[in-house]
Amino acid sequence: MRVALLSLFWNPIREPFTGGTEVFVHDLAEGLLERGIEVVVYGCKGTRIADVEVRTFGTDPGRVLNPTRLSFMPGFGVAHQRDFEDELFHRIVIDAMEDPSIDLVHNNSFSPVPLYVSKWAPKPVVHTLHSPAGPSALARAVSVMASADTAHICCVSESQRRGWDALPANTPVIWNGVRTDNLPPTEGNSDGSLAFVGRIDPTKGVEDAIEAAHHLEMPLNIFGPVPPHCEDYFHNVVEPLVRGSGIVYYHGHLKRAALYERLRLAQALLFPVKWEEPFGYVLVEAMAIGVPVVSYGRGAAAELIDRGLTGYVVSPDNLEHLIDAVRMTEDLDRIRCSRTAREKFDHRHCLDRYVTLYVDVLSERDQTSCRAVVRDRTSAAHP
Repeated sequence: MRVALLSLFWNPIREPFTGGTEVFVHDLAEGLLERGIEVVVYGCKGTRIADVEVRTFGTDPGRVLNPTRLSFMPGFGVAHQRDFEDELFHRIVIDAMEDPSIDLVHNNSFSPVPLYVSKWAPKPVVHTLHSPAGPSALARAVSVMASADTAHICCVSESQRRGWDALPANTPVIWNGVRTDNLPPTEGNSDGSLAFVGRIDPTKGVEDAIEAAHHLEMPLNIFGPVPPHCEDYFHNVVEPLVRGSGIVYYHGHLKRAALYERLRLAQALLFPVKWEEPFGYVLVEAMAIGVPVVSYGRGAAAELIDRGLTGYVVSPDNLEHLIDAVRMTEDLDRIRCSRTAREKFDHRHCLDRYVTLYVDVLSERDQTSCRAVVRDRTSAAHP
């Protein structure tokens, strides 16, 4: 079997990863290779995955835009951008369909094109949604294609699936996994600090994390990239809160191994998210190395965090409850936290589900083709 993985094309798939979808595609590609399944990845220039063929179509990083960056563009610019992206993904899908070595396409982009094309494509296409529901070209495509037999759609959390009204109740949910074999051992005790990991973006709630740290008088270490469209936000809002605070420190964007070494000593990870996060890789990574998570109750947080075991989920935007929950993390068993998260989110579970899905979809396509051949021959024999 050879699988084509379609990425977002927003950022290169390489360390340090800019977002969870890039992590997902990278780790899935590595995991499939380990299972003896060949992989080709479609991603922008700079994408690097060991032993994997990457097809870039000459696309530079940032040429395909995420919805937030797109919202900053004038109307004529948006139309031009969408034309470019639609043409790019048409070319990608055609390339994968015409390559006889590729058996199945797994789409992880936000483009509507692979969804629409899957209706007539000669090869099966699996789609993993990596965004919450909301008005977009992708949402319109999901609404049109959700009930089609050829649209093999899955979600990354139950909360995400519930948000997509057009999806059938039996839509598969496959949690993203963490490579537990790459994690450092869990520290039995913390150093009394807090951590925030994520894009420096208003939707991630870093300001609430900083305010909570000041209330608690606990050091806060912040890790994560500053997206181009958030540079003004970083310089005008976040930097002044960090500069001269004495307890808040911004460490930039680190590779996973370096991040894990810094993160593993924290008493808790703060996740005061301001949007419906479909999954949240950093939650799982933190818990798996024994760092409890305190999150606002948005997106998938409630189904990922086991209350009183791997952390706490509090009312959205309730800073007082967030602070109280951080205090309670001091009494949590970090070894048990790690063990629970590793068992629950080990990457092998995710990999097993996708390999099974691929096999089922390919088998279903073969059976459908066989039925079509039988019908054609029967019609020819009995006009």
